Amino acid sequence: MSRSMTLTMACDGVTPASVSYTAGQRVEYNEPFLASNDQLFAMTIDVSQMKSLFIYSDVAATLETNSSSAPATTLALVAGQPVAWSSTNGQTNPFGSTDVTAIYVSAASAGTLTIYYLVDPTV
Repeated sequence: MSRSMTLTMACDGVTPASVSYTAGQRVEYNEPFLASNDQLFAMTIDVSQMKSLFIYSDVAATLETNSSSAPATTLALVAGQPVAWSSTNGQTNPFGSTDVTAIYVSAASAGTLTIYYLVDPTV
């Protein structure tokens, strides 16, 4: 079964631009987190299979992958500002080329972490 994700950007006076991505599987995480350091989320992602990615936090937070002491990737998430990526947009995957084996979130305030991504499970 084919799954999709559509990302839309708009600006005053400009027609909104929407881009849709399709792959065999969509994975969705929408999890609350506490005001704490290094709250662990059990999550695995094969980045070579990833086709698109959307990350959002409603509060400022730091996201680390694989280890809280020596992370493979560190992302500073700005409250209310999404991170969006696709395999066709010419940008580097925010998770880099290292598969994700765990995610750690640190924040001064409690919030909610949203991660949606599309993968091709046949790769």
